Amino acid sequence: MADSSKYLKPGAGQRKMNNFLAKVGAPAVAIPGRKSGTLRIAAIIPVTVGGKKYLVSTRGNSDWALNLRVAARGELRRGWNRQQFTAIEVAGAERERVVAAYRRRYGIEVNQYFEQLPDLADHPTFRLEF
Repeated sequence: MADSSKYLKPGAGQRKMNNFLAKVGAPAVAIPGRKSGTLRIAAIIPVTVGGKKYLVSTRGNSDWALNLRVAARGELRRGWNRQQFTAIEVAGAERERVVAAYRRRYGIEVNQYFEQLPDLADHPTFRLEF
């Protein structure tokens, strides 16, 4: 498990934008809170690699990633579409393939986070099983 202090906290403006996006139909996940059990919603875009969907925490050990690590389940949302999933944290070569694909797909939006946290172990990555 990576150092939980490795986290690039977003500013207030970015948090408000993410919350807004999660409410208006952008891709998001709903994950039970690790302490409260209350569903927490975060805007996040999955990536598909080899026919499997993955979530990558670009900012490191974010709250959603720490919650998913504990709960190992959640719900992928886009608009009214809901898909329940079980999450399996991946490491090693599988994480390397997924992060590489994620960076190719969303590079301009996410590369700054990987430059600030270059160790892939600092980016929790989860395979979703439906």
